[in-house]
Amino acid sequence: MIQFELDYALDFHQHWLRDRRFGRRADFTGRTLKNLNIKYKDLTGAILNGTNLHYCNLSNSNLEDIVANGSHFDNVDFTDTNLRNAHFQKALFTSCTLENTDLWDVTGNGTQIISLQLGGNNVCYTSEILQINCKQFKIDILRTLTDDEIRRRMQGKPDEETEEAIVWWDVWGDQIQQIINENPAISVN
Repeated sequence: MIQFELDYALDFHQHWLRDRRFGRRADFTGRTLKNLNIKYKDLTGAILNGTNLHYCNLSNSNLEDIVANGSHFDNVDFTDTNLRNAHFQKALFTSCTLENTDLWDVTGNGTQIISLQLGGNNVCYTSEILQINCKQFKIDILRTLTDDEIRRRMQGKPDEETEEAIVWWDVWGDQIQQIINENPAISVN
């Protein structure tokens, strides 16, 4: 696929996002996308099953609700990308960048992006980050995560929500650390 074809498909996708009666949902199933600039694009709900993305820039894009099962992402930049509720079962990530990437409610591939649900909260982790619902933490600080740090991160939230987060971490924090230690995610880099 060349940039013109991609831009054409994304134009129809934008119409589909505004009103599903018009336009067409982007479906790149089984396609190869190589050296394409997909920065700042809205691919919400796009289908990428079995898609091969090589050397593509997806930074600052919205990939919320994408379905990318069995896809291969090779040298893809996901920096500052919204992957909320994305599906990556059996996907492979090679030399990718996930810096500041939103992984809320992501269904991972089980090796590089691991997802689970504990105590009513969605948990997702990579080799470097842990995401609990909308909050993200560096894995290397988990052992020292204190109630005060949780309060700081919950600043602006209602007090009862903050206290629920502290109680939840007290119940599940050690188990999460044990899961990460016994089943570490493989790096996407």
